[in-house]
Amino acid sequence: MMKDKGAMNEWVRLGLVFLIIVAFSASLCSATTVKKRDPVIRLDYGEPVSIPEGAANLTLGGNLIPISLISKEDDRIFRYKPDSLLEDGDYLFTVTATDRYGNNNTQTKEFTVLVPELDIVIIKPKLGFTSEREFDLEISTDRQASCKYSFDPSLPFDSPAQVELVTDDGLLHSRPDFNNLGEVYVKCMDVYEEITSRSFAITFDDTAPSITVSAADVSTLPLETVLVAEASEPVICRYSKNPELDYRFMEGKFDGYRRFDITAYKEHNERLLVPPEIADHSINTFYVICEDRGGLYSSRASVSFNVDSTAIPTATLNKPKGFVESPVEFDITTNKPARCLVSMGAAMSGPTQLDSGFSMRHTASIELGHGAYTYYGQCTFQSEGQQDVFPIPFVIDTTPPSRVVLNDSNPKAQDPEVTYDGTKLFCRFYADDPESGIDIYQYSIHDSNGSKLLGNTTVADDSEWVTGLKLAEGHKYYFKARARNRAGLWGEEGISDGITVRPELVPSACSNTLKDGDETDVDCGGKCSGCDAGRSCKENTDCISGYCEDSICKEPSCSDGVKNQDETDSDCGGKCSECGEGKSCETDDDCQQGLSCSSYECKRENKCENGRWDEEVESDIDCGGLCAEEGKPCELDMMCLKDTDCASGNCDDGICKEGDRDKDGILDIEDNCPGISNPEQADLDSDGRGDACDDDADGDGMDDVWETEHGLDPGLNDSHDDKDGDGLTNIEEFDLGTDPGIKDTDGDGYNDRREVDAGTDPLDPEDKPSSGVWSILKWVLIIIIVVILIMFGLQYYEASKKKRPGLIAPPARPASKTAGTAGAGGALPLRMPGMPEPAMPPGKPAPAQGAENEKLRLLYKRMRDKKMQQKRFEREKLFDVFSSGETMPLKKGAAGPEKAEKDRLDRLMPEPEKTPVTLLSAEVKSPEEKGGEKGGEKQLGKPGMQGQGRQGKKAASASKTQPSKTMARTKVSAGSRASRASSRGPIPIIQHGPAEKPEKQERGKQGDDVFSRLKAAAGPADRTVFKKLKSVATKPSARPNQRAGKNADAKDKQAKGK
Repeated sequence: MMKDKGAMNEWVRLGLVFLIIVAFSASLCSATTVKKRDPVIRLDYGEPVSIPEGAANLTLGGNLIPISLISKEDDRIFRYKPDSLLEDGDYLFTVTATDRYGNNNTQTKEFTVLVPELDIVIIKPKLGFTSEREFDLEISTDRQASCKYSFDPSLPFDSPAQVELVTDDGLLHSRPDFNNLGEVYVKCMDVYEEITSRSFAITFDDTAPSITVSAADVSTLPLETVLVAEASEPVICRYSKNPELDYRFMEGKFDGYRRFDITAYKEHNERLLVPPEIADHSINTFYVICEDRGGLYSSRASVSFNVDSTAIPTATLNKPKGFVESPVEFDITTNKPARCLVSMGAAMSGPTQLDSGFSMRHTASIELGHGAYTYYGQCTFQSEGQQDVFPIPFVIDTTPPSRVVLNDSNPKAQDPEVTYDGTKLFCRFYADDPESGIDIYQYSIHDSNGSKLLGNTTVADDSEWVTGLKLAEGHKYYFKARARNRAGLWGEEGISDGITVRPELVPSACSNTLKDGDETDVDCGGKCSGCDAGRSCKENTDCISGYCEDSICKEPSCSDGVKNQDETDSDCGGKCSECGEGKSCETDDDCQQGLSCSSYECKRENKCENGRWDEEVESDIDCGGLCAEEGKPCELDMMCLKDTDCASGNCDDGICKEGDRDKDGILDIEDNCPGISNPEQADLDSDGRGDACDDDADGDGMDDVWETEHGLDPGLNDSHDDKDGDGLTNIEEFDLGTDPGIKDTDGDGYNDRREVDAGTDPLDPEDKPSSGVWSILKWVLIIIIVVILIMFGLQYYEASKKKRPGLIAPPARPASKTAGTAGAGGALPLRMPGMPEPAMPPGKPAPAQGAENEKLRLLYKRMRDKKMQQKRFEREKLFDVFSSGETMPLKKGAAGPEKAEKDRLDRLMPEPEKTPVTLLSAEVKSPEEKGGEKGGEKQLGKPGMQGQGRQGKKAASASKTQPSKTMARTKVSAGSRASRASSRGPIPIIQHGPAEKPEKQERGKQGDDVFSRLKAAAGPADRTVFKKLKSVATKPSARPNQRAGKNADAKDKQAKGK
């Protein structure tokens, strides 16, 4: 039982080893994708092996690819590398290794070489936008390359016109003091001598974005609201509840915040706010700053909203408002769960459902044409019921007016391209906007020498006589104008072809002292120059003053309904009264109180920019107080109420003074980290922001906190490294939000790069690429099943082998005296030891036994003597062969004792742990032992082998003269040889000579069964028994001594006569 259990454990162990080998083979056979053209193939074995030259091969489509062994470690780890760069394709690597036991192991590895196109990214200016006219151009590549740039995409890489970018590591390429805008064409040649082209648009933008922030009140559970930031241009945004934090220190980020992804910049940004960011039963205030693509920051904007789960229900319209695009996005928020509808009529007929159930956010999209609309909304709350209907007015106009076409031809001159009146100019404007129509035109007048004669002036009419001018003789003047539609969109600016001042071309009729032609007075008005005040006129253009009242030219005034004098608009601005909202202006002084001049138009006043001290909102003129929250703190020596009113952060006795808020010994005005101690002023990336307060000290685009959390070096530009080897650079992992130290961030079995390439979310374990995972699992299951079947098959084989009878039957015992006669064949069946006696068949009465038994005894004795004599003859012949050095073929039974001993030792020896090596050849060499007797024993212990050594030859020679002594030694040596064999393992048995013929084998079998045949042959007739015994005794091989046989026959006859 213990032996069976040990065998079982042995097979289990071998099965596990086999499973490991199969798993290793499966891992080798699994195909992978390589993104390099010079990959290194590493082999790692669990034991020392040898790989002969030529045993490792790499093929592509059956063609051999030269490879070389580049390193070897402890005969366990081998590295191979192709001799040349590999092209894209599917490769097969085959290797055969041999361990120290001689076992061979052949494995294959499939892999695909697929090198992606070189990735070229612009680093500076960020995303291609710059607020400076001169800047550093920086380009990065994802593998080593040489890069050049030009402004002509058709230039080849090696053209002399290409300008080379400077690089130290082949990954970052730069050009300092770059000042070109527009398209820049970059071409790079990588280490594989492949050329990749990219173009980048460099855009100048020095205008900071403006933003508005909103958030709905919260009055129900769950406590949540959406923080919305609307910007004048695409931006990314951050937020905080701390009003003193700068943009880069704000802890909150809006959804989709990624600084180096141009698609992340949007005009509409949102962030869901939930506890603990918001608190119930309180006013919550948040501060938002946004960054545009050029790196400019908006002013700080704030929003306050009430969080009160016990508040009354209200609905807030977020969209649409004013002028919108189609389809129209309706967005209504409620402070409690409700269902909201919108309709084109106040009766709410044919409404559009904004949501499918009770919620707090209600949205819908409706496709509408251009025009002005008034929709109506109504909400029904879950607990409080239906609320009143509210209007939703908006205008759809998404296109600006066309470019203005200008005509400055003089309608009163014979030559329309000249004017001889140096006091006035005329121009007509035309632009088209079929959606909302033209609201106003804005024009200006410019001299041909580049100076501006008249600033931006708005008119509602499509033509304008500009009077009261002082035009220079011989100069040419141009009109520039643009149109604005009722949606507030400005069209492109147009320019006239110009008109020249030529006083000498005045018509003669204008100086004949007669009132003729179209003149309104003598030599003035009409086609002639303007008339002075008090003279007759028909229209304003007939007067130098530009004002004709009651057919009399009058002096200009601030109530004549004409833009004249120094007015910026009709009867306002300049020395006249201030202009109202929407009127043209030159400065803020031209606008009424509460308005400011912005883009030459009076607009609702920004008290932080009106140049006055508004005590209720600011601590000094346009700074401090609420203006400080808008990014306008007061400078030194200006009035303040608290530290936050001052740019220095130090309000001392109501005056902003120099301060050192972080107490690092450096005044805030000079400190690159005024709020955080940075005494050494360390600034690794030279961006003007100290390392202590710079969330990206190394300037690699990744926040230092994030780098530290993920095991990266915040003091080293490692943005283009790939820490986890998943194919994504660290900066790409930062932008995606994945973990740079984990190949598969979401743990769904696919590495992050594969998910990005497949368009799935590397952060969502449920969103994964389609794959052949089932085929992989199927093969694994098949391998496991095969291993199990092999294990159970081997166990069954061992068990069945133990149950089988031996191949060599034990000698038959003499037949019992009470046995019956043989069957038809005359032979009795063999009976194994321990078997019960067979039943006696019915037979004839037994004959008398006395004399018959004596005859059998004598016959048996004679046969035994014959066999002994034959054995002595064969032994003497064998000794003769040993002493002469000759070899002779042995009979199959000659090595019987040794063969039995070997079989016994083989059963005792434990099976080797390694797979046995097939014996290809064998050579047995005698060890150098002392003592002639041992040598003789060793010679006899290996029948069929020639005598070796001096000792063996002496023993063989002695056996000729002393056969009886040699036989004695032979008997002694059998045991010693068995004991030595058990200690050194099985002795190879080598058979020499041809095999015996079948008939001789059959005779040998008959001779071995002599006893059973003697018993079967016994009977009443002695002669018959003798003949049968004689035939059995004489059938084996030739008798060794004919004379001995004849003497035996004579004795038999004599015995018979007696």
